[in-house]
Amino acid sequence: MKNRREQGITLIALVITMIIIFILAGVSLLVFGKNGLVETAKEAALAQKIAEYKTLIDSVKARVAIKNEGNVPIDKFLDELKKQEVVNDSQIKDNGDGSYTITPEPGIDIIVRPTEDGNNVKIEYPIPDGVDIGGNTGGNSNETGGNTQGGSGTGTNIKAQQIAFSINSPKVEVGKTLTLTVTFTPSNTSNKVLAWTSSDETVATINNGAVTGIKEGTTVITATTTDGSNLTATCTVTVIKSATELLKAGNTYVNYIDKNGNTIKCVVLYEASSQYGLQIISADSVADVPIGYNEGGWNQSISNGIEQYNNAIKILNEKATEYLNETYATSARCVGSVPNNPSSEPSGYFYCNSNQSSWVKESTNGKLKKTDTNYVTDYNQMEKLNILDINKEYWLASRFVYDLSSYLFIHIRAFPTRNESHGEVSGVTMCSWNPTEASTNANRETLGFRPVFTLKSGISITSGTGSVNDPYNIDV
Repeated sequence: MKNRREQGITLIALVITMIIIFILAGVSLLVFGKNGLVETAKEAALAQKIAEYKTLIDSVKARVAIKNEGNVPIDKFLDELKKQEVVNDSQIKDNGDGSYTITPEPGIDIIVRPTEDGNNVKIEYPIPDGVDIGGNTGGNSNETGGNTQGGSGTGTNIKAQQIAFSINSPKVEVGKTLTLTVTFTPSNTSNKVLAWTSSDETVATINNGAVTGIKEGTTVITATTTDGSNLTATCTVTVIKSATELLKAGNTYVNYIDKNGNTIKCVVLYEASSQYGLQIISADSVADVPIGYNEGGWNQSISNGIEQYNNAIKILNEKATEYLNETYATSARCVGSVPNNPSSEPSGYFYCNSNQSSWVKESTNGKLKKTDTNYVTDYNQMEKLNILDINKEYWLASRFVYDLSSYLFIHIRAFPTRNESHGEVSGVTMCSWNPTEASTNANRETLGFRPVFTLKSGISITSGTGSVNDPYNIDV
């Protein structure tokens, strides 16, 4: 009995072992066999690659067809493939029978043959059996024709019904590149690949929607669908001089978009070739800004008034940063500050003249920042360009102390100036001391505000004429 039982156990173990072996073999075949998971994944990846090249080659065919009245001669087709950088000379092999093998990457050999009449090309893609890349299923497939690409393939193929450029009359600078955008109707069009042409490639070239300015002038850019709908859209591109050549100081206007998305009309204050870089100033006041102090008791008002006076340049420059959009500008400052050093301050503090009363000296000596001449550079430039007056009083980021034996005033400069003493542009009185009457006064004023922006060196002009009614629009 024992031997029979042992033999039975051994037989069962053998059967189980064989079952396990068969199961493992099946898994191995499922994963590694001809139709296994690994092989299927490889074929899917290859099909995806081929589909991508097919879309690109379709676009090139359409481009050649447009230039050659619907024909696609094989020599012009191969030249365009190289021009569009699909392949290079080393990736094109002459097969000696009129056909060519193009190999955009190792393992993908695409055969290109001329049609019998020589007016078109047939293309054979190395498609794995049973795999669809759009209009071709199973084995090596030939594609013929000029402007009509692909086909419906499996599933729904939605053709374009209308296409249009997002911008009708774009501008691009010489040497710069602008990407054009085309919208499709319906928005879920299956094939959104376009063929592009430029009516004058000496003015601007076009490559997959990117137009590059060559010289001043205009050219018509045409976009054509490649899904068989044969729709076209056109726009006229104007190639202009560089922004640094066009943005001249005085009477040249620019639309500046601030950090909050608001458009500020500005005028060029300093050109790019100046020692200050390309700077623009708001053509009008952008805000009402209060400075000074006149609340509370006598001592509190004077103390706070002096503090506002001492910090005026900082207050005004910090206000300017509220409008700084770093997409277009590197810095922002208040007009009247030093153009290349906005936070510039005179060293030391003010001390009264020897004839001033001891009461005033005690109140002010060593407490007030000195008179500065920060405003002079901007003021003289704006006077030269005739852009000082905006029919509103506005702050200049500069201070002035007016010291006479009969009184003492401290001012934040402004334009138009309320007082012009001894050739100085003064402005708004923050505090005053009258030793004759032993009285003092603190003041608070609200004036307009004009920020100045230093534009980035890579700025471009996209539209506009630069006039006051049609300012340049800028981009980077």
